[in-house]
Amino acid sequence: MRSGLIVIPMVLLTATATLLGCTSPGNSGQSRNDDREGVETPPPSLDPTPEPSAVPPDVPSGTELPGQAFSLRFVDEANAFALVTECAADAAGAEAERADRCAYRVAVLEDGAGWAVRDSPIPAGDSRDVPHSLEAAGPGVARISAVLDDGVERHWVTTDGARSWQPAASTNAAGTVEEIPDGAILTADEDGLEVLMPDSGEYRRLAGQPALNNLGWPGILPDGAFWTSGVDPATGHRAVVVSHDRGRSWDRLPLPTTAGVTSQTLAAGPDVLYVFESGTARAGEGTGVLAVHRSTDGGATWDPVWTYPPGTTPRTVLGTPIAASDGSLLMYASDAIYRSENDGQDWTISRPGSPPERPEVTPAGYLLTDLTNPGHYRVSTDGFTWRTVILGSGRG
Repeated sequence: MRSGLIVIPMVLLTATATLLGCTSPGNSGQSRNDDREGVETPPPSLDPTPEPSAVPPDVPSGTELPGQAFSLRFVDEANAFALVTECAADAAGAEAERADRCAYRVAVLEDGAGWAVRDSPIPAGDSRDVPHSLEAAGPGVARISAVLDDGVERHWVTTDGARSWQPAASTNAAGTVEEIPDGAILTADEDGLEVLMPDSGEYRRLAGQPALNNLGWPGILPDGAFWTSGVDPATGHRAVVVSHDRGRSWDRLPLPTTAGVTSQTLAAGPDVLYVFESGTARAGEGTGVLAVHRSTDGGATWDPVWTYPPGTTPRTVLGTPIAASDGSLLMYASDAIYRSENDGQDWTISRPGSPPERPEVTPAGYLLTDLTNPGHYRVSTDGFTWRTVILGSGRG
């Protein structure tokens, strides 16, 4: 199965102890409700609270949906798919331990008009821990892959909003495409970048590949630009490249060289870019953040605003850091959520311990996925004002 796409049902990840949920105090940015239903902003502080720059995406909740696990994928602010896992319960009401009592459905959001539950091509009764993935490629277009109990990986595509599904041969790209169409998903495998097409749900090889080896999983920026990182074959150092013309060409960011870097993450805020570099060159302390670089001229020049002092955290970056419209910078790491109020130069722990949420940038904006409360999400356009979205009742 294509690297980065496998999603284990969230019911397997639920901790036995209750941790902080998406809207609980102590999460990244403790919140209060304002006059708009479901919309939250940070609490007052000694300084005046900045006005949010954008209203969050108006994504409706779906508390009527069945299931205990949800894999949510956005096409845009008004269209999305969610793969729903529903497992039976025994007579005592506890989650069933038998591995053949789970059903898979697809919830579809079309034009913001609410969620509809439709059939999934994954056979009912297959194991709850079957590796599976869902990708949304365009309005009404999605692709599901799953490794069933017989050990065979299968693929299906819908182009009519999960009303019907057709078998897809494989994930091998058939042909090339010159640019990334609107609504398409950019992916990567060992051979380079591929495009999941928004009209067919099939893969095409991107014609203009970055001049890098060992490409990491690509991402998008809030302005719609695409980025990825890889190894420069001439120097052996990692590099970050960005495309502002939908993948026709790639510009390398002129970052300072940091020794020992094994991964890089690009984040964007209002008129600012950040690159977070992680690696193992931490004097026997394991993998962690080595450097943070900042650019205020669109990536033409960079300042190294933070470098790793021996004996300090943070550890590995999780997801995409959030450069919010109020000037703050949030970094989700494996050991804590860190916050900076001075452009990444200094960091304080906003919440210790493994974060209960996972941040990412989607075609609908920022998304925080709650790892301890399946079906709970927060969405934002600017990283400052958030809307809570709940799928399922939470009762199984």
